[in-house]
Amino acid sequence: MAYVIIAEFRTREGATETFLERLRRHAELSLQEPGCHVFDVCRDTEDPRAIVLYEVYSDAAAYAAHQAAPYYPLFREWAPPLLELKEDRLFWSRRVLTRS
Repeated sequence: MAYVIIAEFRTREGATETFLERLRRHAELSLQEPGCHVFDVCRDTEDPRAIVLYEVYSDAAAYAAHQAAPYYPLFREWAPPLLELKEDRLFWSRRVLTRS
């Protein structure tokens, strides 16, 4: 059973390209993790400042390992200034799913 994360972010005006550049690097590193199978960075076709991540891990433990990776705290540092925060959260929406 796979562990799936879908998270939506909204960038600040003028910060989208910087956010995407850094996020793509984060995705490249994440995909090197043994339990990370998919880490797609997607952009809304109608709202280019809306960025959606689609991540697939082997299981919850693999996602926990992702959060423990040395570059994950760096994401938590560089992302907030580039994003419109919603209720002090980085993401506008976030879903955790399991693939049956």
